[in-house]
Amino acid sequence: MRASALRILTVILLGSAITQAHAVYVYDNTINDQVSRLSAVDNLKFGDEVTLGANYPANPMMTHFEFEYWAINTTDLTVDVELRLNDGTPNNGYATPGTILYSYYGCALSDTERSTLNFDAGLDFAPSGIYLPGDTLTLCLTFHFTTGSAGVDLYDPPTEGSSYIDYWQYDNFGNIWQLTTNNVFGTVNFGMRIEAVPEPSVFALFALGGLGAFGLRRLLRRS
Repeated sequence: MRASALRILTVILLGSAITQAHAVYVYDNTINDQVSRLSAVDNLKFGDEVTLGANYPANPMMTHFEFEYWAINTTDLTVDVELRLNDGTPNNGYATPGTILYSYYGCALSDTERSTLNFDAGLDFAPSGIYLPGDTLTLCLTFHFTTGSAGVDLYDPPTEGSSYIDYWQYDNFGNIWQLTTNNVFGTVNFGMRIEAVPEPSVFALFALGGLGAFGLRRLLRRS
């Protein structure tokens, strides 16, 4: 019974360490509101490429990311969400969005002046998080709606990490990613955050070491 209890305690401690301890924002662009917003085109995929900042831990596991959106007078509104590495076939010398790290298709949305969509380890993906093998990522979105309008809120500059002034747009006919600039806003950076912790093995060793010391103290007390 006591051994079983100790195993349960181990799982709890490891899960808590992985998903909560030392979590940091490796990208944060939610502070400097541009008070402007980008309208999405129905069924057109577009994305914001970001570079993770100085808080980027060794062998990071993403435990949370979020982005802001808006929607007015829409019907049948959904969004496809992809978080991609920028390791795709270069276009004009720039690596395009490639490997998908996370995806959620057909997420149902409601009209809102402004809301935040949150994605978390243990709820939307594995409790240990998603390994980030590179520091350059693109959040790709595709809005689907019958009527009305929807899109993303724009912020700049990021307070952690960095982002370019342009954004990626996918050509459905040419099946190719293209860099796009917006003459109205100048800078198109989504309001979004990414949070990460170091790889689980670091915390696993810490937690197991703590449990070992706990067991040793119990043995010493009994002797």
